[in-house]
Amino acid sequence: MATSGSKLIAGSKDQKISIITIASGGNFKLEKMIDLSAIPALAGLPLILPKSVDFFNGNLIVGLRNGSIIEIKSALDTAPQEAKVLVQSHFEGEAWGLDPLDDGTVVTCGDDNRVMMFDSNNRQFVRGAKVSDKTMKDPTK
Repeated sequence: MATSGSKLIAGSKDQKISIITIASGGNFKLEKMIDLSAIPALAGLPLILPKSVDFFNGNLIVGLRNGSIIEIKSALDTAPQEAKVLVQSHFEGEAWGLDPLDDGTVVTCGDDNRVMMFDSNNRQFVRGAKVSDKTMKDPTK
């Protein structure tokens, strides 16, 4: 949760962010509900669960369970939400591999069962993919 002036911003595990106005006398009014699963820029990302939120100049900055940080422009507007993924990373366990390529691209893999590609020259995430739906068997059993 975060507050900004008379606004209370809260994220929840149903992939929604609530923007609530705190009125005089302690009354609350739901001003807007943003469904992260309905934002096209976030389609295909795993675990779109808000873990942290902040509100600044009408924009929301949201940290997601999947290691991403997103910015939602003009969060109070009634128009469909425009979101931009600012940062994306591995989100569980360790990073197992890192390979810097000659063109400035960096490829990583990790415990989260994902391979990710980053453009180090432009400092941005390029793409990622899940490695497998199979789970590894415990070799000690």
